[in-house]
This record gives sequence, C-alpha cells and structure tokens, in this order.
Amino acid sequence: MPTTSNESLRSAASYVLPAPPREQAELRVVAGAGSPWPQLLRTAESVRELGQRTSLQAQSLSLLHQELRGRLEALAAASADATRAQWLGAVREAIGVLDWCDSVATELQGEAQLATRGVLPIDPVEVCREVALRHGGAGAMVHVTGEVPRPVWIDAAALADVVDQALVLVAERTGGVGARGVEVGFRAGALELRIHGNGEPSDGIDPATVDRFRGAVARAAATVAPDELGPGGAGMLIRLVPADG
Repeated sequence: MPTTSNESLRSAASYVLPAPPREQAELRVVAGAGSPWPQLLRTAESVRELGQRTSLQAQSLSLLHQELRGRLEALAAASADATRAQWLGAVREAIGVLDWCDSVATELQGEAQLATRGVLPIDPVEVCREVALRHGGAGAMVHVTGEVPRPVWIDAAALADVVDQALVLVAERTGGVGARGVEVGFRAGALELRIHGNGEPSDGIDPATVDRFRGAVARAAATVAPDELGPGGAGMLIRLVPADG
C-alpha cells in the first residue's frame, strides 16, 4: 500500500502548472475634443495604463508564489518516503515555477526602467491629433487617420516633435497649399506614419527646416523614406520601433 506521503508527492507531481494569466484587453480612453488640457489627460491615461499592467504582473507573481509554496509543502510532507526519482521530479517542477516567476519579474523590471526614462504606453493617434490641431487653420487642414491595436511604448515628446517637424517640411514642400495628412499604422513591429500633402511639390525648402526635421528624427531614433509617390513627391514614411520592441 502506498503511504500517504507518497500519495501527496504524486498528487503534487501530477499537478499541471496553469497557463500564464491572459493579458487583459488594452484600455483606450480618448480625451474629449473640448478639453483644455490634452497633455495632462494623455499623461494620466498613460500612467493609468502602466498601473493596470503592473497590477496584472503583481497578481501573476502572487499566484506563482502560492503555487511554489504548495509544491514545496507537498514535497516536505512526502520527504520521508519519497524515492530519488520522485524527489527529482518534484524539484524540477518547483524550478519550473521559479522560471515563470523570473519571466514575470523581468518584464516588470523592464517596464519600470522604461517608465523612469519617461517612456509610457501611449496612443500615438492621439499624439498626432494633438500636433495636427496646432497646424490646422483656415485653408491649412491636417487630417489624422488610422489606428494601432494597442498602446505603444514610445517617447510621446519625441514622437510629437517628429510629426510637428514633418508637417512643417511638407507645408514648405507644397508651398503651404492644400491639406496635409497623417496616416498612423503599426506594421512588422514598428509604428508607421505616412505624412503627406495634397499640394504640388516644389524645391523651395529652407535648409534650416530640413535640419530641424533631421534632428527630430535622430532624437526619436526613427527612419525616414519616401512614400509610394517616390522622392519627387511631397510625402514621407516614418518608422519608429517601440522601446519595448
């Protein structure tokens, strides 16, 4: 007859480690168009998003610690009658739980380090809309379209600077004539912005404008290429890789 201790050990060994908690759907809250404080509202939403992610990760660690404690208690209860093979199997399973703990802790530490650098999960479409409002006016409409599937870990100030300087460059390229547009998307692990104008492109661009745009691109660690109209057009494709990518 197997002892109670051996039964406890076999029960612990047969327990299947639960799958990691499913990540909750990213919450997207868009500030009202009439708000006088879009920057503060966007920052508050980013901090709220970070808090939700941190809370979920802390819950995951707590569950994993409880699982590890249960396995070790079962191992201690069966220690007197356990065979070497049973010991080794139980220890391997306990190490497996620790590996899960390490994975969650590494993710938590990485996101905390990003936050200390001022990088938070943001909605880049809202950032582009805020910049576009500063450029819009009579006869100078800026349309922002597109969406991203989830908040993106990126420096909001650097992104806004790139979009701002790109809109200035496109306006000069088209002589300030016609509407401009910002198309936002997320492809192949990177944020993509297509910034273009409807006016006829010309060569009358101030070199200082080009320098400011290049500086903004460098600070954001972005890459720039002509859009589908080619180098002779008034559009560009900007790619930024998220900080957590």
